[in-house]
Amino acid sequence: MYRTSKLTSAAFALTLACASAGAQPRSANTQQPGDEESQTAPLTSKMAEAPRSARSKVAAPIIGSATVTKNQCGVLTITVTFNDDWKPMPGFNGKGTYQVSKYAGNELSVVSASNDPVIDIAWPVGEGFKFIVEARSRQTGAVGVTMERLVGEVQGIANNYCPPPPPPYVPEAGEVRLRHEQTGTCMFGDPSGGGIVQALKCWQDPFLSYVLDPAGGNEFRLRHKLTGNCVYADTVNGGIAKNWVCWDDPNMRFVKEQLPGSNRFRLRHVATGQCLFTQFKPGKFGLRPPTPVRGWAACWDDPAMVWVADPF
Repeated sequence: MYRTSKLTSAAFALTLACASAGAQPRSANTQQPGDEESQTAPLTSKMAEAPRSARSKVAAPIIGSATVTKNQCGVLTITVTFNDDWKPMPGFNGKGTYQVSKYAGNELSVVSASNDPVIDIAWPVGEGFKFIVEARSRQTGAVGVTMERLVGEVQGIANNYCPPPPPPYVPEAGEVRLRHEQTGTCMFGDPSGGGIVQALKCWQDPFLSYVLDPAGGNEFRLRHKLTGNCVYADTVNGGIAKNWVCWDDPNMRFVKEQLPGSNRFRLRHVATGQCLFTQFKPGKFGLRPPTPVRGWAACWDDPAMVWVADPF
């Protein structure tokens, strides 16, 4: 009896030891059947953080900046610049390079399309605005894809401040525009000393204003009103006239050779005998670029030498 009982006890102890040795320790993070809470909690959290299926435009990478550089009189001026590794591309299929859109709830609607990086937008005074600015663009250092990309976002309130208008221009006595009769352009001078004298399309602009200052007898100097420079002729036949600070220099003296009609004349340089003339040179897209005013040694009945004094 004693021996049978002892063997039974030993077998039971061995069974317990084997069961203990075969068991695996349970980690604190290991999910076991029946742990429903530990299964659903991480899944629910992950679904809440899932990205939206369609990214909004403001979530796109920004390739530059858009800044409101002027806000007055109900007009907003937005200036667009690019980061160094991006460049603007021409508009396509009726769209401009730059596009400004406003927020309307969760939607966007275009308020301006432009090929100019400086964009003016009329906006009601006192009303808030929130725009995004996009541009057709491409990376500079790689052969990338041309597409519309986000440049920046601006917001604020349209300002009602309007700067006072400039005072009206009051011409002095004898102030005129020297209009070239054949081309319809007007004489103007480079503001820098020694700059060339050119002819440009006439309009009511003080920059085109000259005063004929008496220089003794029937002679005068052609003084550019805004710069105070006087016209002088090149001694080379066909040379370009230039301007310099006015002083009593014989090389700055001219006379008018009157012609039939109202205020028509030739401008003859006293020291060289040259007459001032200019020519028409058509530019691109129908524009007339500035053309130099030159002197020619022989004054004669040439339409290219006829000038008209138009009073302001």
